[in-house]
Amino acid sequence: MKERNPLIDAVRVGSVALVVFAHWFGAYVGVENGAVRVGIGVSGPVVWALTWLLQVMPLVFFAGGYANSAGVDAARARGESFLAKRAMGLMIPAIPLVVLFSAVSTVGGTLGLQPVATVGHQVMKPLWFLAIYLVVVCLAPLMVRLHDRFGLAVPLAMATGVSIVDFVRFSTVGLVADIGIGGDINFLLVWLTAHQFGIAYARGAFARFTRPWLYALIAVSVAAMATMVFAGPYPPSMLGLPGVPISNLSPPTLAMIVLSFAQVCVFLLVARWAERKLSGERARRFLKRANPSVMSVYLWHLPAGAMLLGIALLAPQVLLPSPGLGWWLSRPLWLALSTLALIGVLRVVRRVQLALPTVDSRWPLAGLLICAYGVREATRHGLDLTNPHASHAVLAMTVGVAVLLVESQRSGNRLGAAWERSAGATGRPSSSPSTLPASSALR
Repeated sequence: MKERNPLIDAVRVGSVALVVFAHWFGAYVGVENGAVRVGIGVSGPVVWALTWLLQVMPLVFFAGGYANSAGVDAARARGESFLAKRAMGLMIPAIPLVVLFSAVSTVGGTLGLQPVATVGHQVMKPLWFLAIYLVVVCLAPLMVRLHDRFGLAVPLAMATGVSIVDFVRFSTVGLVADIGIGGDINFLLVWLTAHQFGIAYARGAFARFTRPWLYALIAVSVAAMATMVFAGPYPPSMLGLPGVPISNLSPPTLAMIVLSFAQVCVFLLVARWAERKLSGERARRFLKRANPSVMSVYLWHLPAGAMLLGIALLAPQVLLPSPGLGWWLSRPLWLALSTLALIGVLRVVRRVQLALPTVDSRWPLAGLLICAYGVREATRHGLDLTNPHASHAVLAMTVGVAVLLVESQRSGNRLGAAWERSAGATGRPSSSPSTLPASSALR
């Protein structure tokens, strides 16, 4: 087994750290007229521009594509099912979160505690990433095979599909957040494209991109994004912000793909320098310790903050200042307390996760897709079981996990193995200079 790629680990850890920082730093929570108001404490054109730098989720999917490419290759070499080995591991970080906040949200909804119900719903919203990533992992064997056959034509084709959805969306219904099936198509295609860039990098598809070419591609990407916003119909923000009716995030647009490609080009530009910086033993040791906790950090950073908010809501006029000088001055202390809360939460969660079973799932594809559907519905409707839509989401996740827990026999893995064979289990091996073990994909 080849060594890990510390550069990919650094991208994953750094990207999630930036997401956590943005959520903690920019969040505003207050009480107005007896109701909890959740929003963002900063807004305006300057912040819109900053969102193009702060939006790093494409890099998270890029790192996942690299890792999943290596995992698919490793599973093929061993004659195993990539999905069967990884399926339950992908859901383990989310199970304690769903159980805890189902109870909290349901109690809040039953007792009419609106602040509790609101916070419980907000905590679930970032899980849109998990819902999409579960589907992307299911498609990973197929996407690796498609790259081996068609190369960079695959992300180009998906970008074309996103363009068609955008054209229909902006030309017929305008800037509307929910466009039904079109939004779901873009959610899948946009993030699958970022994931495909990671597969392409693992396969060495960008090796011929010289530095002059990279500078030119970055310049073209920036010019394209500016044109799409200022001369086209695309919204100015890459994140949901006050005063912006819609962003390029929900559902994602072609602008997110352009941003993703620009980020990949910047990554390639600094790769050699970054590899030298990460070559030391201290950096490798840090990444080795931090990488396994990335998914847990992403899932639990908002719940950790919510626990602090629960205390702050006891005296909101003092502990939750309105946007302004007092709010800005409170940010360093809020970041420090949130970090301490997250560390404490993760210690408890880790013990729970270690007690959960991991198996070679017999029906990994079916289980993951059912879980993905349940997580998606939970991000929309929350986890308050007094809400029929939320109870439906929790039921779907429960069924999905139950399916994943059906352990395969040596002759098992039928559905997962059949899917991976149809996706091309005999594809050529990776040409990447270094790969990751199957268990290291974003977890």
